[in-house]
Amino acid sequence: MTYEQIEYVSSDLPGMPQVLVVNADGRARYSSHSNASDPERPEIGRYEARLTAAQIEALFATFEAANPKTLVDHWGEVHSGEDHRRIRITTTEGVIEKLVALRLPVSAGMQTLIDALDRVVKLAKSSPQKVLQLDLGPSDVDAGGRFTLALSLRNSGTEPISFNNPVVAETESDGRIEIQAWPDRDVSALRQDDLLAVAIDGIESTETAGQNAAASRTLNLAPGSAVAFRILGAFPFEDPGDYLFRVSYTSYADAADVQSSIRGRIDSRRVAVRKP
Repeated sequence: MTYEQIEYVSSDLPGMPQVLVVNADGRARYSSHSNASDPERPEIGRYEARLTAAQIEALFATFEAANPKTLVDHWGEVHSGEDHRRIRITTTEGVIEKLVALRLPVSAGMQTLIDALDRVVKLAKSSPQKVLQLDLGPSDVDAGGRFTLALSLRNSGTEPISFNNPVVAETESDGRIEIQAWPDRDVSALRQDDLLAVAIDGIESTETAGQNAAASRTLNLAPGSAVAFRILGAFPFEDPGDYLFRVSYTSYADAADVQSSIRGRIDSRRVAVRKP
């Protein structure tokens, strides 16, 4: 049996899958629509790497040894919206497809395949092509409880990208920015009602990359360029002290050049905010 292609789909968030496709020639393409599984890397987009002959041979040997056709999976047991993995293997003898729910026990053989594909994902992500990165900058809270938070969106890949402009987004279908906040203390000391959604009063463009970001519904960025914004709002907690903010940006961009558009959600790293 000769392996032709392996497709690996991770569904960390409903409707926002991560898709890895590995071809027999060593080409590994990865499309990411969420960084939920990698919160310390706030970016989404498309990546592509080339496995060496030894690497692709080792990957296929791992699959051959595991004999995926015989592995027990979870078809019929995966609930709608839950975190799962799907592996689709195309060979000269046909197609083998396996579905795994991470809440259920996973066999050693199946886990071996998942681990091997996760390593390929990591390798592919070392070669970003069309990638949007979110970074948070300094924050400020005044005596009246108003906050300002700096945010930048950067093209960290090697090809041009397009995405929704958070300044002019009017509906959920246009993309949006959301903020969550909670007290900066040990997780074991947090209560469910400590996590609050932050009301945003405005988003302003503070720096553009050769375009009018205040007016454009879709922003286009060349490799290495960025656009910066300032988020304004009311601090959600009355008491002074140390808090943490996390910003989520969602783009539903549907550009004329579909290949350049970024679609998905990025969750920022946590940023410390002090209320005087």
